[in-house]
Formats: sequence, C-alpha cells, structure tokens
Amino acid sequence: MKNKSEKRWLIPLLPIFLISLYNRWIFWKANKKKREETTSTKKYHWKWGKINYTVEGTGKPLLLIHGIGAGNSSFEWNKNICELKKDYRVYAIDLLGFGVSDKPKITYTAFLYIQLIRDFIQEIIQEPTHVMASSLSCSFTIMACQQYPHLFQKLILICPTGIKELSQYPTKKKQFLKKVIECPLLGTSLYNCISSQYYCKYFLQNQVYYYPKNVTRKILQTYYRCAHVGGPSARYAIASFLGDFMNVDVSSAISTISHPILIFWGREAKLLPVKTLQSFKNLNSNIQSIIVPNTRLLPHGEASHIVNKHCHSFLK
Repeated sequence: MKNKSEKRWLIPLLPIFLISLYNRWIFWKANKKKREETTSTKKYHWKWGKINYTVEGTGKPLLLIHGIGAGNSSFEWNKNICELKKDYRVYAIDLLGFGVSDKPKITYTAFLYIQLIRDFIQEIIQEPTHVMASSLSCSFTIMACQQYPHLFQKLILICPTGIKELSQYPTKKKQFLKKVIECPLLGTSLYNCISSQYYCKYFLQNQVYYYPKNVTRKILQTYYRCAHVGGPSARYAIASFLGDFMNVDVSSAISTISHPILIFWGREAKLLPVKTLQSFKNLNSNIQSIIVPNTRLLPHGEASHIVNKHCHSFLK
C-alpha cells in the first residue's frame, strides 16, 4: 500500500517533467544549429558578458544597433552591410541578451545599453562614430549621444519608439509580468510560446514587414534561432522589455543634441505609426526625415536600396 501511495504522488509531477524536458529540447536544438553559423564573428569581452559583433569594410566607422524583441540580432542589417561597407568600416553588434551575445540573469535597462554603446565605441572602435539604430535602441543611442557627445558624429534612427511610450515606467502589473516570465518553468514555457516559429512568423508578417512574402524561410529561421540560442536565459532580456524596464524618457536629450539626425519611417508601420515622427521634430527642428512607402518597422530591410542610398548622402 505504501509503494502505491508513493507512486500516486509522482503522477502530478509527470506533466511538469515533460514540459521541462520539452523546453530543454527546444533550446538544445536551437543552440546546436546556431553554433554552426557563428564562426566568423568577433567577441567583445564586456563587464556584463561577451558581446558578439562583426566588422567589415574600411573608412569612417559606422555602428549598427538592432531593435529590441524576441529573436532580434545584428542579422537585421543583412541587406545594408554589403552596401555600406563600400565606404565605411561597419560594426554590427548583438546587444547583451540578444543574438548570440551572452544572456545573463539580470534586469536589462536603458542605462545598461547606454553603457554598452559608450564602452564599445571607446574600447573597440576607438574614435567618434556614426551610429544607425532601430526602434527602442534609438532611445539608447539618443541618451548615449547626449551624455557622451564626443563619441558620436551623425545619427540615423529607424522607426524610433515614441516619446510618449518611452516615458512609461514599470507599473506593478508590468513588474509582475517580468517576474512571471523569469520563473523557471512557467516563464520558460511562456517565452517559448511567444518565440515559437508560429508566433515569429505571425508577428513578422503582420507587424514588422509590409509584404508577407518578404518573410523568407531564412529570416524566420534566424529570428527563431536567435531567440533560443543561449538557453532558457534568453527570456530575461524579453522579460525586462515587456516589463518596460528598458524605457527612458528622451524628450530632454533629443531637444539638446546638436549632432545631425536623420529619421527613416515606414509609412505603413502599425506598432509605431508614422504620425509619431512629428513628436521628435517638435523637440528638434533640425531633424531630417524620410518616409519610406510600402514598409513597416524595417524599411532598411524591405526597401534597402532606398535607405542605403540616403544613408550614403547623409553621412558624407
């Protein structure tokens, strides 16, 4: 009787064990494939972890900083580097917590990334540089430029997160959401849902790209793998992102920056509508802007020929 009673207690634990096993299998599979694709990259040994980056071309330095989201990485610039490296020494980094950079168990904040941008320019590039950033990373770039103006030359911002959204700091609900995603079993399972191939495809086709056909198999696989490489710790950066811990009010900084700024915006963007552009221009009348038709959050991906051309003209 005692043995049967003990076995009954094990039955409720079986689903938990199977879910945990499945989660581990997902990460193991993604890590195995990704290791085969990262032999040509370099590592910057930063104080919070190793930062993956590439450098191509010669000339004045240009730093590319990808946007924030599950699966985001320096792959975002794959249609820009080949053209830009003809005239510039192009650096493309995977921010801490993303791509194949380290993903430590910490709270990821705007201040963390401001430090990373500063230190990367000082220690790796070692001279004032042009910076091109996307979505939420634009705010990190703006703040870094305002605090350390001697490290920057010109800024190119692509669909930056709105001024109003950036001023929203973590509420109790957002803090709770962050804690849930950071939980070992429940959080890992939730993360695997929002970074699944199905959701990645849905989000990319409906929010990121204007033409669904532009979401190729290679793009989908890269986003999916980058969301899982590094194991379950990949969820910590997304937990901070969804909890609004990466937000920073840039209204004062954008109004005081004297560096030339060019903003690209996808005309059809839904998450970050083009009307948001005016709030940036209201704070800094010297901002130049280009609205790219038939694109959403990645005009540099869907209309790279337009973006690359204007980048060359602006940076000269």
